[in-house]
Amino acid sequence: MKNMKILHLGDFHFKDKTFTEHKNIVNQLLASLKTHQNIDFVFFTGDLVYSGTNYSDFDNAYNLLFKTISNELQIPLANIIFSPGNHDINRVEILDSVISYFDNKEKISNNDDINRFYEKGSKDFEQSLIASKNVHEFMSSNFIIDTDLIKPLYSVHKRIIENKNIGIVTINTAWLSSGFKSDKDNLYYPTIAIKRAYAEIEDCHLKILLKHHPLHYFKEYNSIDLQDFIHQKFDLLFSGHIHKEENSVSHNGQNGIYCNTTQATLSEEKESEMGYTIVNYNFSDTSTLKIEKATFVQKSREFIPLEAIYVTMPVGEEKHKQNKLRQKITSKFILELDNANQLLLDYENDKEKQNFIEKFTTPVLSVKSDSESSISEKTNNVDFLELLSNEENYLIFGKDKCGKTSLLKKIQLHFLKNYVFNGIVPFLIDYKDFEAKNIDLNIYRLFANYYEINLSDSKNLIRSENFLLLIDNINPQSNIHPQMIEFLIDSNCRFIICSEYVASRVYSASILDNLSYNKLFFNNLSRKEIRLYTEKQSSIKPDDRDQVLEKITQLCKQLQLPLNYWTVSLILMIYKKSNDDYTKNLFGILDACVDEILLKRKLAFTKGNLEFDQYKEVCGHIAYYLLTNFKDDIYSAHAVDIINFIDEYKKINPRIIGDPRDIFEYLFETGIFKRKADKYTFRLNGIFEYFLAFYLNEHKKFLPSLIDDDPVYLVFKNELEIYSGLNRNDEEFLSNIFSKTKTAFNPIIAFYNSQGSIDSILNTKLGEANDFAKSIKKLLVHSPMTYEQQDEINDKISPLNVNSEVKLKDVLNLEQRNFEIYERYLSILARVFKNSDRIKNLALVNSIFDYLIEAYCNLGFLLIDEIEHTATQENLKYSENELEDNVIGEELLKLVSRFIPILVQTMFYDGIGHINFRDIIQAKIVEIKKDGKNNQYKLFLLYFLLIDIDIKNNKNLIDEVFSEINMSVFKVSTLFKLNFYLAHKAYKNKDLEQFFKNKIQTAQFRLDNKTEHSEFQKSLSQKQKSNIVKSQKEK
Repeated sequence: MKNMKILHLGDFHFKDKTFTEHKNIVNQLLASLKTHQNIDFVFFTGDLVYSGTNYSDFDNAYNLLFKTISNELQIPLANIIFSPGNHDINRVEILDSVISYFDNKEKISNNDDINRFYEKGSKDFEQSLIASKNVHEFMSSNFIIDTDLIKPLYSVHKRIIENKNIGIVTINTAWLSSGFKSDKDNLYYPTIAIKRAYAEIEDCHLKILLKHHPLHYFKEYNSIDLQDFIHQKFDLLFSGHIHKEENSVSHNGQNGIYCNTTQATLSEEKESEMGYTIVNYNFSDTSTLKIEKATFVQKSREFIPLEAIYVTMPVGEEKHKQNKLRQKITSKFILELDNANQLLLDYENDKEKQNFIEKFTTPVLSVKSDSESSISEKTNNVDFLELLSNEENYLIFGKDKCGKTSLLKKIQLHFLKNYVFNGIVPFLIDYKDFEAKNIDLNIYRLFANYYEINLSDSKNLIRSENFLLLIDNINPQSNIHPQMIEFLIDSNCRFIICSEYVASRVYSASILDNLSYNKLFFNNLSRKEIRLYTEKQSSIKPDDRDQVLEKITQLCKQLQLPLNYWTVSLILMIYKKSNDDYTKNLFGILDACVDEILLKRKLAFTKGNLEFDQYKEVCGHIAYYLLTNFKDDIYSAHAVDIINFIDEYKKINPRIIGDPRDIFEYLFETGIFKRKADKYTFRLNGIFEYFLAFYLNEHKKFLPSLIDDDPVYLVFKNELEIYSGLNRNDEEFLSNIFSKTKTAFNPIIAFYNSQGSIDSILNTKLGEANDFAKSIKKLLVHSPMTYEQQDEINDKISPLNVNSEVKLKDVLNLEQRNFEIYERYLSILARVFKNSDRIKNLALVNSIFDYLIEAYCNLGFLLIDEIEHTATQENLKYSENELEDNVIGEELLKLVSRFIPILVQTMFYDGIGHINFRDIIQAKIVEIKKDGKNNQYKLFLLYFLLIDIDIKNNKNLIDEVFSEINMSVFKVSTLFKLNFYLAHKAYKNKDLEQFFKNKIQTAQFRLDNKTEHSEFQKSLSQKQKSNIVKSQKEK
């Protein structure tokens, strides 16, 4: 009996523009295929065309590829079987409402929901088929004989080869492939549809399934049920989409079925592999398949045959055994996903019920630690996918709450879900589960019990290349560590291990007994990762994401909170619960964060009987106790010292009930405290500062002495701001801060007032701006920057390098007061003023507001003078011979100085930029406009303060800027601001983009009245061409 030969092709991606290239590939394909005799079937697994929008592309591709193959190789057209891919879908017709329907977990959260949607045949279902209309009509017209069945989501084809009934099913896995987001983990398919299709071929000798996407691309619950059915019922499985052989398991039949994933017949993607596969099926020996492959070599432009391989196809008892093991392994996925969901801070209260996988964002991994690398050293970063794809061992160090456990859970879930694709069996062990247990660690038995297999199979799997050991919280001092090392040596298994970042471990080779591994480190997140994470939060509106990113980075930088997903998740959780508090009072977030930490853990622990406020009270006293008694230890103490302090405090306040040790352990378990060597301190510097402010709030008698002592006052900048957030109506506190600031800053104001008005001093210091205008014009931007470009630039200019450890509070030396010291005085007043939004003394409010405008203008003058003084001192270091090459030139000083108004406006916005100042700012503009010619600097600050607070609603004020502000230096500064808005605030907003382009054009005209409209357009066009040429060179 002869073999049955199946030619497997896919991913042709035809389009008219590349017809000649496609035709050449087909000719080369035919030249290669003519060496193979008697091909019975051609299975094409999707992406015949590049886009399913035009029906004519299907016809042209059909004639070029399928008809040519049929004629040249004498293969009946009826034996060419086609299943659709994502490129065959008309994505122009995909409705947002359909995608939104499936994204709504209240409507679609399991296979029953999908099946009901399919069976109901509602209008929503009919709309979901619109995008598949072209490809469905194409299939109905070209791939059907009388016995075939073509349905919207599947087709059934019965053929006879060598008197054997061959049943072939194709399914439309691209049904809901929207293109709006990645197909991976986001596809759906009704299990009842494939069961109905299978029922049509149940009596056939050989059952074959064709589909485009790998099964692990479907939603987790959908994927598992589809796997179970397909692997049990079908004999052969053919897939496409990935364009290359990613893993040997995809063609070796060790999962209860033979799976073949073809290379792309023609693909423009650089990482794709082009080729074809021929599967030889022997009816006399159904357990062995001969696989012949050919790959396309670009250099010689021909298909080169590879050496044939033989694979064992599971049948009978072997098929049953493999399916049973596969089910046991893949069944753990749902269990472990539920466990992983508990790592999410607010999963139980999340209305959208986004799970761990949906929210997971890859961490920043590097071969260097944060302290060793800089933001620019991207070459040190390691792609997370490398951990999944190669066979290396890894030991990964990370600081507390950096995401070590989440990383390992993601890896575990990845391999559980993709077992049928890559064959890797993961096993996760957490050292913390074995703390205080003197046990015999038998991983072979633990593994056998977990997967419900016998000990012999357990040992065979562990010693195979398919086993991956994941270890969390490794600790060389643990009782189980010697046994773990013995196991790693004995089994020689692959491992990925996470450890707390401890210097003694990082630089020790003995932690793993000199086993071979790669050392990696968790690094702080950049804006890119934070943005990606916020984009995955469905509760955050797209228009709010930029503001959320800004608030997160602002809070983390100021309070030195760690840049990791735990911190970001905590802030976002508060945002979702109370968007109003989030925008009104930045430090309301910190207050809420502490509440959330205590609340979440209090529900989980039974220790202690205190209320939230009592826990905060205790923590406040501990913070003050550490501050005043343990400076030499950087505010850390032994557990016994803290417990004894709690016991002493209980005697003063008998309402604090419960055992002191239980209270201490509770605070440690919640994450408020952390262990540092053999001592304990607050986990985060920001939390430490919060509780110091909380103590001040409870003990206001300490405030006067703190405010009076300048060196201490300036160091407690954050605590004073937090205090004001906790006391937003404390008029006396605000008045004292105001008086303190005036005492320090009034001499600066008096000094510059003696030189003239603010505008005249600025003119004197900066001079004419014509030459500066030419420099600004070179910064003309032609379009908004992408979010990726913005984040990359911001990370270079203002890197998110934070050290979240509790830090020593060194008092400042005020003998030489400089710009930095005076800026700190103003910053404290501005931030306290911003938080004090419940004070009704309008005279005080207006007085402080007027003072801040005046002070920030003068602060800019101070900075200009400091720059000039520093340059003069530097130039004095050089001899006359050296001076020419090293002198800091006057023109350079002018250039730097002319950016001062923009810098001052930025500082002013950072200090009081908040929506609750809107009416005050508007009233002040009206007042100052009465003598606008003599108050140009102040008008510039106020107008752009209001615009920065709410660009979309206040952008029309730019016309007032044009009419009210005419000093040349501010014309230039305005042009700079408008270019900044176009580059950073108008991405994905065409209306806003065009608005700023028009205003930039007007601003250009104002700078140079001789500029013609055509000249400006020419300048813009030249800039665009320059960028295009530059981008092409970079490629």
